[in-house]
Amino acid sequence: MTNRATATFILSIVGAAYQLISTPVAGLVDRNTSLIFYNYSYEILFFTGLIVIWSSSHILEDWKGRITWPTIILVLGIANLSLVVMAYYVQSSSPIQIAYSVLSLGAVIALIAGPVMVTVAGILGFSAVRQYSREHAGAVIAHA
Repeated sequence: MTNRATATFILSIVGAAYQLISTPVAGLVDRNTSLIFYNYSYEILFFTGLIVIWSSSHILEDWKGRITWPTIILVLGIANLSLVVMAYYVQSSSPIQIAYSVLSLGAVIALIAGPVMVTVAGILGFSAVRQYSREHAGAVIAHA
């Protein structure tokens, strides 16, 4: 089986990189969607994407199965996913509908793909911690 830490690193980097460019992609998918709506969420997606890249870089180092880095990745993925879902819900169920603020499903899917990849990478990171503990448990017990 492949190294799950490497798969976690790759998936979280790809998800975070896509998350950084997801707002312009949503604008390309639906030209009628106004990007004014995404101003506050773009900053959050950008900075949390950088934090995900930073924490995923620690997974390939000598991390010794620490649960800290996958936890950070998972929490930021869930937070960004909930941000996009709540923003869509507020825009679609608002009693005051502004013509340029109505979101299309294509734009939401373009925005939600990055946080979903980051969330899956966090779950895969927990699997990597479990794999590390299984592989090195015998070595730790043998030294005792």
